[in-house]
Amino acid sequence: MSNDKISNRQMIFMLTIFRVTMSLSYFGSMDFPPSNQDNWIIILLSFFYAIFFAIPILFLVNKFKGLNMIEYFSIILGKKGGKIINLVYGIYFLAYSIYLIGIEAQLAGVNLLPSISNMVIIGLLLIVSLYILSKGIVLMFWSGEMISSLAFIGIILLVIAGLKNVDINLLRPILKDSTLMEINKGTFLTSLIFTDIFLLSMGAKYLTDKKSINKVFIKSVIYSLLFVTTINIVIQASLGVEQSKNLIYPFLIYSRLIKYSSVFERIDILYVITWLSAHTGKVAIYLFFSLMCFKDVFNIKKGRALVIILTIIVGVVSINLTNKELLGVNEFFLKNVLYIPFIFSTIIPTLICIVYFFRRKTLKKYTIEEKQL
Repeated sequence: MSNDKISNRQMIFMLTIFRVTMSLSYFGSMDFPPSNQDNWIIILLSFFYAIFFAIPILFLVNKFKGLNMIEYFSIILGKKGGKIINLVYGIYFLAYSIYLIGIEAQLAGVNLLPSISNMVIIGLLLIVSLYILSKGIVLMFWSGEMISSLAFIGIILLVIAGLKNVDINLLRPILKDSTLMEINKGTFLTSLIFTDIFLLSMGAKYLTDKKSINKVFIKSVIYSLLFVTTINIVIQASLGVEQSKNLIYPFLIYSRLIKYSSVFERIDILYVITWLSAHTGKVAIYLFFSLMCFKDVFNIKKGRALVIILTIIVGVVSINLTNKELLGVNEFFLKNVLYIPFIFSTIIPTLICIVYFFRRKTLKKYTIEEKQL
C-alpha cells in the first residue's frame, strides 16, 4: 500500500473505535427514554437514524471524492463563504477537542493519578496528542489501526471476564414497559452521539477505494452499534438497570466487579488504559482537523505557531473546565454537548447540499474523482 493512502479497513477501524470510546466515555443511551431494560434495543434501532443523518455528508463526500471537507466547502460556498464556514468548523473541532481532553483528564485523575493535578495530567495528554498530530492524517490512521485493534481486544477481554456477574433476567420483560414514542425518542437521541463521520469527510480523499465510501460508513455503524449494544447489555445485566443509568462511567464499575488473579492489582486499569489509548488519538485527530480549518481561513502553510496557540487554548480552557464541571454528568452532557455535533454533522451539511443543488452545473468540473485544487 502507498504510504499516502488510507485503506478501507483502517477507516472502518477508526470510525468504529471512535464511536465505541464515546459510549464508554458516557453511556448516554442508558439515560435516554425509555430509560429501562429495553435501552439496548434503541441502540440497535439507532442504525437507521445514524444512516439518515449522515446522508448530507455522504452525498458531498461522494461528489468530491478527491477533496476533503475544507476544500469542497470552499468550492461550493465560494472563497469568502468557505472561509466563514471553515472558521466555524475550526472552532467546533477545537471545542470538541477541549471536551474530549477534559473527560480524559477526569478519568485518568480518578483512576490512575489521583494525587496529580489536572494541569499536569492535561499537559501530558496534550504532549501525546501533539506527537500523534505531528505524524499527519495518513500516519494517524495507520497507527490508529493498531491502537484500535488492541483497544477492541481489551474491551472484549473485559466483557468476557465479567460475564459471571451478568444476570440476563434483569433485562426482562422485553418491550412491556416501553412505549413506541419513548423508543423512537431514545433511538433519535442515541444516534446523535455517533457523529464521527468527520473522519470520512476529511480522510476520504486518501482512501485506496473511493468507490466503497458508503460501504465503509455502513460497516462502521454496524460494527460500532453491535459493540455498544453488547457492552450496554452486560453492564445493565450485571449492575442493574437503575444503578447503571445513574453512574458516570458504568463500564468502569463493571470492570471493577471482575474477579481476577492476584497478579493484577486492579483489572479496571486495563479499561482505563484501553480507553485512554483510543481517546488520545481522537483528541489528536480533532485537533488536527481544527488546525487544518484555521490554516485555510488564515492562509497559513506550515502552521507550527498555530499548533502551539491551539494547544495552549485547549490546555487552559480544559483545565478551567475540569476544575469546575464533572464532564460526564448527564445534565451537562444533555444540555451542552449532545445537540451541537448534530448541527455540524447534519444541519450545516444539509444547507450546503442545498447550495450545491443550485450551483451544481457550475461545479460539475470539481466532482471528477481525484480532481485537486
